[in-house]
Amino acid sequence: MQNRSILVVDDEEMIRKFLSVALTKLGHVVLTAEDGEAAVALCSRSDETIDLALVDLVMPGLSGPETIVRMHQHRPGLPAILSSGGTEGDIARICKESGAVGYLVKPYRVNQLAEVVETALKKGKASQ
Repeated sequence: MQNRSILVVDDEEMIRKFLSVALTKLGHVVLTAEDGEAAVALCSRSDETIDLALVDLVMPGLSGPETIVRMHQHRPGLPAILSSGGTEGDIARICKESGAVGYLVKPYRVNQLAEVVETALKKGKASQ
């Protein structure tokens, strides 16, 4: 799937830049937000197309799961992926509780990113 709009939400600028470059090279349009509040604000704007959100689990202010719940208030069904340095079992449980459709455990490779993004986009399209 190419040319989909992906919102990257991470408080670390280096990670936002890495993901922007990687996702752009994979053919996607990338929006970024430095925290959950900025992500929710973007989701509340009806003029922004967002096909998928990639959200860091731990951020100052709103956590990743809280951000996803708040984004879903504006965009029900928006597929979201959580990203964390935690253990796979923990993040899988948190995904289920927050409504995320997938997760990435840091550190990950670009091919893992591409696979999880494609799967999440397919899940999102199937639910619409």
